[in-house]
Amino acid sequence: MWIKLIFLNIGNFLKNKPVLFVFIIISQIICIISAFTVAGMMDAVTQPPDVEDDRSIWEKAFQVDFGNYNYEDSEKFLGIVFDSNSRKIVYRGTDETVFSEYQKAVPANNYLCYGGELPSNLDELPKYKDFKEKLDRILKAVGTHYLGICITGYVPTEYFSYYSISGEEAQYFPDLDKNGITFSIKESLKNMDIGINEGDTLKLGNTEYKINQISYGEHGNVGTEFTMRSEDIDDTFTVIYMRIQVDDTLTGDELGTISDMIQKEFQGLTTNFEEPKPKPLMEKQFNNMIYVVSFILMAVMMLNLSRLYTYILAKRKNTLCICSLCGGTKAKIFAILLTEIMLILIFSYIIGFLIFRFGIMQMIGTIYPTFLEFFDLRICSIILGSYVIFSTFVMSLCILPMINKSVNELRRESGI
Repeated sequence: MWIKLIFLNIGNFLKNKPVLFVFIIISQIICIISAFTVAGMMDAVTQPPDVEDDRSIWEKAFQVDFGNYNYEDSEKFLGIVFDSNSRKIVYRGTDETVFSEYQKAVPANNYLCYGGELPSNLDELPKYKDFKEKLDRILKAVGTHYLGICITGYVPTEYFSYYSISGEEAQYFPDLDKNGITFSIKESLKNMDIGINEGDTLKLGNTEYKINQISYGEHGNVGTEFTMRSEDIDDTFTVIYMRIQVDDTLTGDELGTISDMIQKEFQGLTTNFEEPKPKPLMEKQFNNMIYVVSFILMAVMMLNLSRLYTYILAKRKNTLCICSLCGGTKAKIFAILLTEIMLILIFSYIIGFLIFRFGIMQMIGTIYPTFLEFFDLRICSIILGSYVIFSTFVMSLCILPMINKSVNELRRESGI
């Protein structure tokens, strides 16, 4: 019944005071549009704070790890043996028994041995031919935020580990050209003859690559890996890990959309997924002053509206008196009046937001592109929540003095 009364009050208000009703709606629409515009413009022209960004490349990227490393009972093993006498790698494989025999002969034959774990689920990991369609869809979703990619894994027949890169990471490998690789030998002896030279070709999977550079490690152990551009990956490669680097302009909504898409694409393959970490102190250009100025603007408009609504209530003293005489409690009358004004304000908010979102926002965005990046779901929710809470508080202070008056006071003031 009281809901019907609320809409009846709004209908009578519109019928008897149409200019005043329209003024309230328009003033609040202007308030909302102004609050959003001021917040977005301040963010667009505010320079990021001078804070050192100490995040690693891993913390600036989406990461997916498909490998399962179970060091206690893993059946997957990779052993590499280098014979210092013949200066050649004499064994690379997964037979732990053969590898152990070479290890026993180390003092006599001067073998250098490297043994390590392969992922226990190596045979179940995705091949690049099945992986690339998923990757293409993900990169399309990342769009202009894309900076670079790294994919690591193995050539399954040779057990070479590989590190494929593109985008920003490629700048660290200036020698890479089309179908070129950098081959790394984890050994401190630079003059070691491994049977591979710069300029040679090396067949990995179904593709031949030119070796642009051979680099040597410094830890005295033997291993083999190569680096190539991601666009040259062979379809037979087994993918173990992927890292997609993105810029810092991702909004909260965009980050969530991309994260959901990555997890959906690789559902059932892994649960080891990490999102980019936000920049120090904030995700993007942001200053509390943005909110402060917007809230001050809304506060001034709301205080002006409260004075106007006080005038409206003064014209309703007869109605309030009749409601009290008919048994209406102060709490019920308060709820009716507050709900009435909040319905009007929320309706104004929706209209104002729609005009801003599909009109003003795009227009300003053509001049200040960062203006568009500011308005994610979190920002809109904060402004909406602040508007509703502040409106409820101010309008409650406006309504309470009137309903606290006794019936006799209302009768005297209304002339009944």
